[in-house]
Amino acid sequence: MPNATVNREPSTVDRPPSAVDRPPSTGSNAQPLSSDVLADISQGLRQGRMKAEAIPMRLDAFDQLVEEEEIHRASLESRLSIENVRTEWQAYAALLNSNLSRMALTNAELRLEGKLLTVLVGTTIEQNNVKAEVARVLETLRRRLHDMALKIEVVLDDKKSAEQAQAARTVRPLTTKDKLDKMKEVNPLVEDLIKKFDLKLND
Repeated sequence: MPNATVNREPSTVDRPPSAVDRPPSTGSNAQPLSSDVLADISQGLRQGRMKAEAIPMRLDAFDQLVEEEEIHRASLESRLSIENVRTEWQAYAALLNSNLSRMALTNAELRLEGKLLTVLVGTTIEQNNVKAEVARVLETLRRRLHDMALKIEVVLDDKKSAEQAQAARTVRPLTTKDKLDKMKEVNPLVEDLIKKFDLKLND
């Protein structure tokens, strides 16, 4: 009887490791990053030139980047003070295109207690205009003053409202009678002179 030929698949046990089938590649673009590249990425993230989700990196490299960023933030000493707040506040206001918003921020009274910045305004219009800028101005102040704990509240102040209302009133020109009345307040003898000489007022 002729010998039968049996076709068998070669055993993977007998094959060298390089020949053993490997799982398909996941297609990851993550690359090990040097310290210089990490520093450049960290700076790019802070400046807004880069977005973290768009940067392929390994998990250990990402952890290293987070650690370096935390060290960098910790190295920045807080510059939070009422003087610095006012300087940065006015600088921000000067760059606004809206006259109403610029005037609202310029006219506001600033008070700093701890990490809370209270912004006092005199009208609801100013209050609305300041509130419209709060998110952006807060981000600017936090970044410029190196203090992420800073918070802002906008308050409509009754006293400031009264002061602005008084200043906004149009001063009516004094009539002859008004002037004469003021003269009488200063010197009561004016009334006697008017009666004695029978003076008449000409408006």
